[in-house]
Amino acid sequence: MPIDYSKWGKIEVSDDEDDTHPNIDTPSLFRWRHQARVERMAEQEKQKKDLENEKKDINIHITELKAKLEDTTLDDTQKDEYQKKLDAFLKQLNDFKDKEKKFEEMLAKQPWNVDTISTEKFSKSRINKKNKDSYKPKTPEDAYENMQSVLAKYKKEIETYKKCNGISEVSNCLRTYPEIVCEEVANYLTLEALNHAIMEEEPDLVRIATNVQYMQYIIQLAGELKIPPNTYVMVNRFFDKVMQTNEAFKRDHAIQLDEFLNKLRHRGKVKRDEALQEIEAEEKAERIKNSPKGIDPIEVLESLPEEMRICFEERDIEKLQRVATTMDPEVFKHHFQRCKDSGLWVTNEDDSNEGDEGAESGMKEE
Repeated sequence: MPIDYSKWGKIEVSDDEDDTHPNIDTPSLFRWRHQARVERMAEQEKQKKDLENEKKDINIHITELKAKLEDTTLDDTQKDEYQKKLDAFLKQLNDFKDKEKKFEEMLAKQPWNVDTISTEKFSKSRINKKNKDSYKPKTPEDAYENMQSVLAKYKKEIETYKKCNGISEVSNCLRTYPEIVCEEVANYLTLEALNHAIMEEEPDLVRIATNVQYMQYIIQLAGELKIPPNTYVMVNRFFDKVMQTNEAFKRDHAIQLDEFLNKLRHRGKVKRDEALQEIEAEEKAERIKNSPKGIDPIEVLESLPEEMRICFEERDIEKLQRVATTMDPEVFKHHFQRCKDSGLWVTNEDDSNEGDEGAESGMKEE
């Protein structure tokens, strides 16, 4: 049976560019056409509602008259009167049906437009609600407690994994203890590797950092596959299908491991320098606290003229006395006073001299 395309023959589009007039502004023409179509549709909708209301009124009268005719107390005159009215309304109903049919035919002949070319049969919206249990935010305290719980639970297995050296030992260990493959253990091992970097223990650093990388790969792959990482199936999948067959992965692993080690070494140096600075600051604070006038004796020693500094470094009082006779008296007095204020030169309380001649005076050992 051939398909009838005639219903698509006339479609009204208000901005049809093929139908324009050279003397009329095209956008204005499109706007007027659209406005005329909207007004025409509004008028047709009003006619439709008027017809529906008229039909409703006729049916109401017919129903009322039929109910009255069923009343047995009516005399013949009243029955005839009601029957005549009923016949009149029934005739109006028949005439109305013809009017309704003509109106529907008129609508059917109207060209389709964007509002009438199709009708929505059903509408349905779906909202995917996030599972409330799928994400549980953790405070730093909760995360720390969770890590401590995992480390305590798998302490023996983690220690075994830390000692693994080489892909064979790592593979056997994780196949035996797949339950330790998790972010908490990976983070703990990273901190262990950092501690070795701080202490400049290179063999231990390389071994643990390599083991961390393998565990992180499994966790990452499990996330992509949307399966738990701490399962025997996931560990087997990684070592059997990825490590043994994927040459590109092996090359990337070497590059990423080298980058990871460099980051750990750099961070270890920063931590080591910070620790040394902290120790030096504590020692300096202690020296200042113990000095007579709150002056760091090391800073004073480093600021002394070379000949005086050598005397204090060698703890040679006689040489210092000779320097006192050859150096400008004011310069020597200034520096020697700072030595006493900082505690480099210790003078007895009953010593009335400047310090270089006191029998009970002397240089403090730093």
